[in-house]
Amino acid sequence: MKAKGCRILSVLLCAVFVLSAVKLAGATSTLSPTYTISGVSGNMAYDSGLGAVCVQWGIEYGVVSVILDSNNTVIANVTTVQTNGQNNGLVYDSGKGEIFASSGDGYNLETGLPPTITVIPDSNDSAVATTINAGSFGNSAYNFPYEPTRMAYDSGKNEIFIVDPGAYGSGTVYVMNDSTYTLFASIGGVGNSGGDLVYDSGRGEIFVANEGSNTVSIISDSNNTVVANVTVGSSPYGMAYDSSKGEVFVFNEGDNTVSVINDTSDTVIANVTGVTATPFSTIAYDAGTGMVFAGNAVISDSSNSIIAQLPAGLGDMVYDSGKGEIFAATISGTDVFSNSSIPEYGSTGLLAAAVAATAITICAVAITRRKSKQTAL
Repeated sequence: MKAKGCRILSVLLCAVFVLSAVKLAGATSTLSPTYTISGVSGNMAYDSGLGAVCVQWGIEYGVVSVILDSNNTVIANVTTVQTNGQNNGLVYDSGKGEIFASSGDGYNLETGLPPTITVIPDSNDSAVATTINAGSFGNSAYNFPYEPTRMAYDSGKNEIFIVDPGAYGSGTVYVMNDSTYTLFASIGGVGNSGGDLVYDSGRGEIFVANEGSNTVSIISDSNNTVVANVTVGSSPYGMAYDSSKGEVFVFNEGDNTVSVINDTSDTVIANVTGVTATPFSTIAYDAGTGMVFAGNAVISDSSNSIIAQLPAGLGDMVYDSGKGEIFAATISGTDVFSNSSIPEYGSTGLLAAAVAATAITICAVAITRRKSKQTAL
């Protein structure tokens, strides 16, 4: 009777193992959006003060729409300066409660306007506080020679860091005071820029993706100088800062990889392969789950491996910390993904579970055989 019970236990354990393996294997299935916002798609920034996602889009990216995350509806459309290009930028300044929108390409032949940055207060999204152009920066030495593109907000210093790729590949990063809206520093030595930049609050540093030179430059905000240049994959563009691990994730759109940089050693500690890049590939860190959304993949920051797939064709992404959601641009609109739908385990978890279940099953079978022999004797 005991032998029979052990056999049943063994069968049950095997069944549990099979079902667990099937469930865990499904962790790499494609996630579906929980909501789709039609007609609004472009560069994104999350406004934590308002609980809204701001999207830079429209003809020549000349409109910033404000989407309230409580009901996913557009509550305001702000017209900014149109330019001839699409390499614009959008960033939220939490210290002042303002959205900064850059114009991208330089002097507009259609409007006659120079490069600009539009400042939008989130307390009144229908009003534009300031339009900053080349003549407003005070010191002419810091006027944009070409185009203000991607930006990052330094919450420790209340400053805006702005990438200017340069007309001939000589990238420069400018530093703006968010109270006076004036540039007070220009930082060279960042390589051939053109990609994204991100603020590392743990180290007080700005990481800049140099798309044309396959490197990431690290700038100290204490003296506004480049302290390191890290070689990554091909054509790095999007970046995300993982505050819980002290790491920066870099989307290399040239070779479909994501490099992971440790911000203490300033070295690449992992490369995640199999990530499909998209035009202007960006990534977003989900602080609620410790996951990184990049291209068509969801990456676990604990294992640096892909644990789920995303639909193809996603563009700019941003994490909404108030709702625990990821907003991602598509060709026709914006998809919203809930982080509660992210699988619990990835390939590492599957392997560990498989090993554990196999060990338990083997032990159960061994016990069954032993009991059978004892019964026979």
